[in-house]
Amino acid sequence: MIPSAETTKWLGLLVAGLTITIFGTTFPNRFNQQRKPRPHNGIRLFNECLARSQLALFNYFLAVAITADLAKHARAKFLLVPVIVISTYSYVAQVGASVELDKRLGTLHTCSERCVAKISSGQIIAISARYVLSTAALAAVAVFYASLAGGS
Repeated sequence: MIPSAETTKWLGLLVAGLTITIFGTTFPNRFNQQRKPRPHNGIRLFNECLARSQLALFNYFLAVAITADLAKHARAKFLLVPVIVISTYSYVAQVGASVELDKRLGTLHTCSERCVAKISSGQIIAISARYVLSTAALAAVAVFYASLAGGS
């Protein structure tokens, strides 16, 4: 099934918001990495991008709540309030957790400033699960609201 033009606009807004957030996290990281490299930057950057994407999802839900025509979906519009609260909490919790990522990486091994130790796939999954799950869940809700806003 091909989404309606309105649904496509909402999905485009979602993708644009996520892309800008990822770019805004990645771009300064590249400069900082050249100036003062940090160990395990790849896993840190991945988790920071996921954590900060929560802000784009918050903005998206707020835009849907304010501007989308959800007259036929009164319950869904009402449920946007707790979704916005959850996305706000998720943003704060995930950014806070990404700041504490050094401590969690430190539990894996003693890490020096120029650490070359590899982190196993299982450890990467354990570290990243909270970020991936919260971002995926909120993104799925965002796609659902795009289809509602598009009249599907």
